[in-house]
Amino acid sequence: MFVELPCEITTPLVDQETQENETISLVLVISKPRKVTWSKNGQEVVASDRFQISVSEDGLRHVLTLKGVTKDEMAEYTASIDDASHGIITSWCKVTVNGKSVIILVLSRHRHHRNNKYKALRECKPPPEAAVCVTLSTR
Repeated sequence: MFVELPCEITTPLVDQETQENETISLVLVISKPRKVTWSKNGQEVVASDRFQISVSEDGLRHVLTLKGVTKDEMAEYTASIDDASHGIITSWCKVTVNGKSVIILVLSRHRHHRNNKYKALRECKPPPEAAVCVTLSTR
């Protein structure tokens, strides 16, 4: 008697944190080639320019790529595997989207620098959506 073993998730989805306008990939690896359906907050994801769905040639690696991420993509994503006689198997993750990353350099011009070049004193990464005003003195 032959009993087919169920499909298993060998690499589940992993929570991701990203910045706006970045590209991220949600990767799922399963033990047998099966159809995978992607959903965002319970709604099926349809492939588009911004949401690309790909499957490896062997049918085991399934990837949902989100391009140009916005705050609208902050959600719970689910990959549902249809395993015929064994039912539906799922893996899920959360995607968190932070505001655009801003790097601010605080500069100072020193008299002893050749050609009056500016020197970076420190690099700051403000919290998302923070307004920052920097005044430079050339004294």
